[in-house]
Amino acid sequence: ADHRDLHSFPTRRSSDLASAEAMAGDRVKIGDVLCRMDTRELDQQRLELMAELAVLDRQKSKAMADNDPAGVQLAMAGEKLARTRLEIIERRIQDAALRASLDGVVVSGDLRKQVGAVLTQGAPLLAVAPLDGWLLELAVPEADVAMVQQGLTGRFAPTARPEQVQAFSLTRVRPQATLRAHRNVYLAEAETPMPLDWMRPGLEGVARIDIGPRPVWWVLFHREIDYGRLTVWL
Repeated sequence: ADHRDLHSFPTRRSSDLASAEAMAGDRVKIGDVLCRMDTRELDQQRLELMAELAVLDRQKSKAMADNDPAGVQLAMAGEKLARTRLEIIERRIQDAALRASLDGVVVSGDLRKQVGAVLTQGAPLLAVAPLDGWLLELAVPEADVAMVQQGLTGRFAPTARPEQVQAFSLTRVRPQATLRAHRNVYLAEAETPMPLDWMRPGLEGVARIDIGPRPVWWVLFHREIDYGRLTVWL
């Protein structure tokens, strides 16, 4: 079982990690702080810009009192530039607190040992998955893939709690085989609501797909018949 959407949170720029509020396994709500970057340098720049704005405001007031239009325009231009720089700094300070963009569970990432370290720009820090909209990935045996198609329904029993069977509907069958557990299988995707609080991405289980009615003899012996046909052919 896996999620349709998985939201990762990379670093926007190289920065020191100040604190780690969440780690893999934690449930978070939208807006919760996941980690914080060090903003001491940005805070200092913010104070300097605020002081610069105060000086420019006094200069503008003096120029107005002295009836100096050029001085007024010069001070106003300086204020505009300083305010633009201040907005950028404040936005960077706000972005230093990495927040969850959805309600879900942290599925990967543990930053506790990296507090105080410099993080590389673009490096993934955490991944948060929603707790709804599950996507099942089914491994269909090569011998049965011809009978599996989009639109079929079935049931999925999680290994953790096999008594809580969930219905699903196939949305696609991937055209290329892949190797799983030393055998060729075809991966199929299925949608299921799975409104279960204990479910986690990566859980495994057993799925059964309803392919429609078949004769009893076919159900009992079709695998042996197919094996015999292959053996005779070879």
